[in-house]
Amino acid sequence: MRSRTHPTQVLPSTLLRALLVAPLLICAFVLLPAVPSGAAPESAVGGHDIGELMAAAEEHYDLTRLDAVLLLEDLTVTVAAGSRRTTVHRVAWLGTEIGLGAYGDLRIPHNTSTSTLEVVALRTWMDGRWWPHESDISPTAVVATTPGALQSADDYTTMRETMLLHDGVELPCIVETVYTITEKRSPEYGFDELWIFPKADPAVLTRLTVEVPKGMTLRHAERNGAPEPALDRGGADADTYVWRAEFVDRLARPLTGGPAAYTPHVAWSTWESWSALGEAVAVSVSRPACVDEALADSVANLIEGRPVPLARAEAVANFINETTRAIRYGDSHWQFAPREAVRTWSTAYGHRLDRAVLAAALFEEAGCDVTPAFRSAALCRADDDVPVLARFDGLLLHLDDIGALYDPLSGTLLQGRAGLTGRSLWLAGRDDSPRLVVGEEISACELVLSVEPGEEEGWTGSGILVTTGTLSCYGDVVGLEGEVGRHLSRVASAALAGASVDDHGLAVLEDDRVVAGFSFSIDDPEPDDNGRTRFELGDPTGGLLRSLPRDVHLYVERRDSPVMLPDAVVQTLTLRFDVGDREVVRVPEEVTLENDVGHFRLTVEHEGSEITITREVAVGAGASDGASDGALMIGPAAWPSLRAILLEEADPRNRTILLE
Repeated sequence: MRSRTHPTQVLPSTLLRALLVAPLLICAFVLLPAVPSGAAPESAVGGHDIGELMAAAEEHYDLTRLDAVLLLEDLTVTVAAGSRRTTVHRVAWLGTEIGLGAYGDLRIPHNTSTSTLEVVALRTWMDGRWWPHESDISPTAVVATTPGALQSADDYTTMRETMLLHDGVELPCIVETVYTITEKRSPEYGFDELWIFPKADPAVLTRLTVEVPKGMTLRHAERNGAPEPALDRGGADADTYVWRAEFVDRLARPLTGGPAAYTPHVAWSTWESWSALGEAVAVSVSRPACVDEALADSVANLIEGRPVPLARAEAVANFINETTRAIRYGDSHWQFAPREAVRTWSTAYGHRLDRAVLAAALFEEAGCDVTPAFRSAALCRADDDVPVLARFDGLLLHLDDIGALYDPLSGTLLQGRAGLTGRSLWLAGRDDSPRLVVGEEISACELVLSVEPGEEEGWTGSGILVTTGTLSCYGDVVGLEGEVGRHLSRVASAALAGASVDDHGLAVLEDDRVVAGFSFSIDDPEPDDNGRTRFELGDPTGGLLRSLPRDVHLYVERRDSPVMLPDAVVQTLTLRFDVGDREVVRVPEEVTLENDVGHFRLTVEHEGSEITITREVAVGAGASDGASDGALMIGPAAWPSLRAILLEEADPRNRTILLE
């Protein structure tokens, strides 16, 4: 048998990938044929002709440019009262070490207390034969491990990550994997799932099959061009729904936080309604959310002298962070079955669900009513008729009296609409369905800084900050522990290097509009070798550049995925700089850039000793070329225009002032 080949790491950059993969490609595509020798037989199950699938891949794709191709990506789900049986069947052609790392060695998570794993097939097609054998599974190829994140969390050690390792790997090759996970839960609970058709690599054939018993209603929705299902009611005991697609391109790059907003997908559910799902969630959180005498005493000490609900909530949140470690592992494996709040506190650790139950108990004990809440992962409207938890990014708690959201994983309070606009919000057990949070048509951030020489040395100044809509800093400044001063200090120092806030005040404090004023001082920067003093304008905290999605990188010239923004934005930064008796060596040159996405404008006025520099950047007017309900979608074709505007905004030439 051939020795196994494993990747040592995921390559960190395009350059390293090119350096490491190039020799491999020479071996794979010059010394060896593109297709493993011999006619590949049928798949282990399902009767698929792997040879035909491979021929289709060769005809449709340029294999010399790909790491892997999914010849078959098949998911079959059989639902019954209290159980779900999920079979994953994947046949993948592997061309590089990167492809091998993705599909050659798999890590399959499952909770052994509620589910079982059965490995049906695990084999590699090389040199005209299956390795290790057509129907054998190597005894060393299935290895159960405890997840690293749970090794010091004893209550979670029923969780396993089973490694499925393919033998006989020598690139290029074809690997086939078939395994089944059977989950058990109380019969009153339903099941749901979100199936996104594009995967990390292109696929020749993609198929989703969902089988439900006669009399059980399967609710489903197809979005963004996903195919309609073929329905087979011919079975004596079950109805079968099959969604099928051929030659599915890979997920658009760069990957975004909410691909369901624009990617073909199917949502399916056996829950009767959002209300039924919400009631199940609410009960699963409230039932174990009880405190014992010790916890009750701790809460009483926390809230003593804190009559304001917000102060009590902040105290509880801080207490949880100090006493209970957050376990960052998917809590879906314990869905509807969290631990008791007292147990989570006594063990001093918990995943998102367990920390939510603990927080609910403590908030209620502190007099703050809570409701389980969910916020959609994508900037779009959640389907009204198909109850699917997978559309959301995790359980939150809504503090009803305050109107804030508590994130159990990060342990923070989220206030205002800045993190909600364009997303769907659902209060489980209260709302009949999720609702789209709609904001203003245009959000704004306006910062005006006035600077003049200090009485003895350095510089003094004042500032006015106005933020609205999704750029509103309400969530950053509301609070009882000095949040206003800290946030304005961050804003001032980010906008003008070296600025230190001395005093501040609030004129308007609303969830979608904040107006604040402050005074600040700046020490004289160290002069350069030529005796000149440099002042740098930066990006205001909470402004456009700092609010962009994490997938937006200005060094990327081309992207395939859209840029998703909650709404259109306008940011204005004005600096009125009285330089006194200093001589101006350099100020930014005036710039005007307008295109189909927005504009960047920089103006400079110089009168006597005073310079006024205004930078305005706007994104959104006429920029949406997508169809995402509730958000601004800037498609790949408009990326060069957006990038040009953002590059002008970030260009140091448009930010630097030199004095001597």
